[in-house]
Amino acid sequence: MEIKGKRLGVMILALVVTVALLTFGKTVYQENFIAKPLAEVLKNNKDVKQIQVLTTKKQLEVVVELDWTEQLPQIHTALERQVEAQLGDKSYELILKDSRGEELVPIFNGINIYLQEAMSRGNFAEMDGAIKTYMNEQSGVSYQMNVDMKYVYVSLKKGEHFLYEILPRSGR
Repeated sequence: MEIKGKRLGVMILALVVTVALLTFGKTVYQENFIAKPLAEVLKNNKDVKQIQVLTTKKQLEVVVELDWTEQLPQIHTALERQVEAQLGDKSYELILKDSRGEELVPIFNGINIYLQEAMSRGNFAEMDGAIKTYMNEQSGVSYQMNVDMKYVYVSLKKGEHFLYEILPRSGR
């Protein structure tokens, strides 16, 4: 079949080859010029176990697996700065992968209402007291909470398992 003297099969083949080359080129570019350099920078952090850089339609997802740390705010801030310095204005999401066990998720869910109220009303001192009372009832679970201008950081630990939640403070 011909359209204006051109063979339709050749045009379709050229289109398929072009799309395949562009897709391959984008993948090679992202792997060699975004993911690898970013992973090299982040690997220098002693608390980082593993790094994955995933591409979604909207943004890059930088997944960082951490060991247990009592320095979550400092590590998160350092990672965020390193990612921003490496990626510039590219849209990304920094995801911290933890080692949460089945027991820690319901405990976090139990304190989440206090966290949400404090972020909404700004009553962090009251939140701290309520969470201390709640956590005293949780056998063998240690916790740590920190608040800065951008985030509320929650760390829970029981045995070998630990949970990290970093909640953005909206409107700040």
